[in-house]
Amino acid sequence: MNAPSPHQLRLLSEALAYLRYADYAPYLTLKRLFLARQDGYQALFCREFARFYGLNAGGVTEAFKKRYFELLFGLRIQEGVDPYTPILTELYEIPRRQGDKALQCSFVSKLVAMHDETRPLYDRHVSAFFGITVPPNASVEVRIS
Repeated sequence: MNAPSPHQLRLLSEALAYLRYADYAPYLTLKRLFLARQDGYQALFCREFARFYGLNAGGVTEAFKKRYFELLFGLRIQEGVDPYTPILTELYEIPRRQGDKALQCSFVSKLVAMHDETRPLYDRHVSAFFGITVPPNASVEVRIS
């Protein structure tokens, strides 16, 4: 792996300067709820997850959220098996409120990482930092890869 560029180092330094406990405390609460799996935790988990990650602002429907959380709670990660592609493909078929379809790469990466923190996250910050984006004008298969 290459060393971080000066631009990346500056971004990391700026992020550290502004990072507060309140920024990541909700994530720690989510992990605690998810791992403990105490009776009735799912409703609270779903509400806090949606709030923390902006799931309600993502243009997704209630049908999408229902299936998303079913997949999140039911996922069993197997060594050497790609968990992203089948989830991205299935959720892509559920139209957004606007009626169009969208790959929810950020939300799916967070779903997978909830089970295994060594799995990569993808969101606008990661995209900006590494300079990688999901190609907008390609087939779903190419965009997922």
